[in-house]
Amino acid sequence: QPGHGQMERTFAVVPQHGSVSLVRQWQPLLNELGQQTGQRFRFVTAPSVSEFEHRLLSGDYDYAYMNSVVYLDARKIMAYRGLAQRQKPLRGILVVSRGGPVNINGLAGKTIAFPAPRALGATLLTRSDLKRAGIKHNVAYLGTHESAYRAVASGQFIAAGGVQNTFQTLPENVRSSLRVIHTTAPAPPHIIAANQRVPTKESTKVGKALRAMKQHRRGQEALARLN
Repeated sequence: QPGHGQMERTFAVVPQHGSVSLVRQWQPLLNELGQQTGQRFRFVTAPSVSEFEHRLLSGDYDYAYMNSVVYLDARKIMAYRGLAQRQKPLRGILVVSRGGPVNINGLAGKTIAFPAPRALGATLLTRSDLKRAGIKHNVAYLGTHESAYRAVASGQFIAAGGVQNTFQTLPENVRSSLRVIHTTAPAPPHIIAANQRVPTKESTKVGKALRAMKQHRRGQEALARLN
């Protein structure tokens, strides 16, 4: 049981979705993590991916879930320690509306919606593939994966960059109006890391509990929410 006298730790999640969706996905895992470690966790996020990165690299968060590129900076600048990593490789995708272009050649000269400049799968991998294919395009950064997807579904943009797991967790009415026209090669998955101010004994215990989640039923159920 989480102890009442203990300091509450912030657990920050990169805002790939809106905050309501993120809480629904992550709160069961934080509850279970609290049960397993006796530590209290408070879910936090940010209004946009870029703001999340700014707060992370300012040391605002005790624990955080981030992409592997941002983690390298977090480790170098704020000495965050990696505790656990998702098993599934990250793959970027480009999506269009059902009646949109059949392949990425149809995106030449168009404005594409992305979550943030340094979103690994959604922006860096997809834009790298577009560049390699010689497809010049303009960009609009909308803050979250969900915002980018919805902007295509509503007809504001011709295409959006995202990743497979955030696309799969979209509401059915949004997802069914979109079509994936490109998938990138796999990249290292997201990482959960601890701020250097968190005592090593505590963060080691949390990391061990996170890595053991898939070995028991409640942990499996909590992890299933994240897919």
